[in-house]
Amino acid sequence: MKAIRAASVAFLLLAGIGISFGHEGHEHPGPHGGTLSKSGDQAFEVVFAATSIRVYPLTTDLKPIDTTRLSGSVTFYHSNVPDKPWFERPLAVAAVSGQAPDSLDLSLDMSSVPATGVKLVVSIAGFPDPKAPKATITVPYAPAVAPAPATLVYSAATRADGPAIAAQRVCKVSGKPLGSMGGPIKVSLGSRSTFICCQSCLNRVAANPDAYLPAAAPAATTEITIAKATTADQAAINAQKVCPVSHEDLASMGGPLKVSRGNQSVFICCQSCAKEIKANPDKYLTASR
Repeated sequence: MKAIRAASVAFLLLAGIGISFGHEGHEHPGPHGGTLSKSGDQAFEVVFAATSIRVYPLTTDLKPIDTTRLSGSVTFYHSNVPDKPWFERPLAVAAVSGQAPDSLDLSLDMSSVPATGVKLVVSIAGFPDPKAPKATITVPYAPAVAPAPATLVYSAATRADGPAIAAQRVCKVSGKPLGSMGGPIKVSLGSRSTFICCQSCLNRVAANPDAYLPAAAPAATTEITIAKATTADQAAINAQKVCPVSHEDLASMGGPLKVSRGNQSVFICCQSCAKEIKANPDKYLTASR
C-alpha cells in the first residue's frame, strides 16, 4: 500500500476541472496512485515501486500522453549532500503491446535508496509544443510501505474455541490431550492459529511457528473478465459516466466494456484501459449493488 503523507496543497482550476497539485510536497495521488506534480502547462505523475520508477506525462486534466517521442532522465539527490547529484539514470519509453505507450520507465532496485530525505529531479524532453519542448519537476522519493509482519500472540482459549479444540484434540507440541494441563492456550500468527496444552509448550511454538501452526490458506483469487456492456448495464453506465482510467466518456471509444471480478465490476471506454485495471484491480473495481 502506498503511503500518502499530508502536505499543503494549491488548488488550481485547470481546463474547467479542479485538480490538486502540491508545492514542494507534491503528496497527492494521481490516476495510477502516484505523486502528482506540475511544470508550466504540463502535469506529471510519478509512481514508485520496489524495482522501478514510472513517470506518466499527463495533460492538465490528467489525460494520458503518448510518450513515443519523449526522452528523459532522473537525477537523485541524497540528503547528506542535497546540492550535489548523487547519481543519474535515463528513462526509457514503456514497452507496451497493441497501444501507444503512456509512460517513461526506469528499472532500478530501490532497496539502497533511503526511504526519507531523497529528492528526484525528473527531466523530460520531446514535447510537441515548440515554446515548451522540455519540462523538469522535483519530487521527494516516497516508497511504498510494506505491511508490518504478523506478531505471535497467545491467550487462554474461550468458549467460542470449543469446536476447534474438539477437532484438534491434542497439543501440537507435547502430544498430550488439550485440557490435560489446565485450560488450553490459543496461539495465533496472523490468520493462523493452534492450541497448546500449557505455557511450557509456548517457547517451542515461538521458536518455530511454521512447525506447529497450520499453513496459511491460499488467497482467494477470482478471474477478471472483460465483455461488452449490455442493455442491462445501462443504468450503471449512466451512473458511472466516465472511464476511471482515461477519464473519457464511456461511449467515446465505441461502446463501454464491463470489467468484472466476482461481484465487483466497473466500466471502461476501451481495451487499452484494461491493462491498468488488471494491474490494479483493487483500485478500480467496486462491489456491485
